[in-house]
Amino acid sequence: MIKAVILDWSGVVSDDLALVYGITGKIFSKLGKPFMTMEEFRERFDLPYMDFYRSMGVTLGRADMDGMYKRFFLEDGKKAKPFPFAKSMLLWLKERGIKLSVLSSHPREFLEKEITEYGLEGLFTHTIGGAHDKREVIESLVKKIDAEKGEIVFVGDMAHDIETGNLAGIMTAAVLSGYHPKEKLKGKEPNFIMNDIRDLKFIVEGLYV
Repeated sequence: MIKAVILDWSGVVSDDLALVYGITGKIFSKLGKPFMTMEEFRERFDLPYMDFYRSMGVTLGRADMDGMYKRFFLEDGKKAKPFPFAKSMLLWLKERGIKLSVLSSHPREFLEKEITEYGLEGLFTHTIGGAHDKREVIESLVKKIDAEKGEIVFVGDMAHDIETGNLAGIMTAAVLSGYHPKEKLKGKEPNFIMNDIRDLKFIVEGLYV
């Protein structure tokens, strides 16, 4: 029985892939480095994000990269938007007593602002943003949740999310609505593979096949 759901943000609740892809392209342009197609980005981008930048030959430190990313995010003028089904699905879970938390690498100040803009205030028991390596914080988050490990599922759209949940000994659900393609997610052996978070209904009701 599912009693708690931990959600990644980008690609799961927030439909921001195109926005982040554009900002990352601007960062590479600023650094004088060639970028890649969206398809290549979905295959190569990974977390922790500094590992990705290092693999692409970027030598700047994390503080400089974070500063550049936040600057471009604010200067772009575009806003991330939630998936149109996100709020209704989260309310459905909340109404059934499912405890909801967020664990994301999205900068905390942006995450908190988007929660408000998306009309999701008060839905989450715990909210963690700016997690560079989610594997380093998942255990402390799980301990704060009033549920057994076998009753918690971590929902993510990237291989790192699935690896993180598996490391913590909780269930994992990969969604295909975000950054990583299906084959890359399957390689981490999630318990469930879903089109998007609406499929959580089948897991919660024990109807997932």
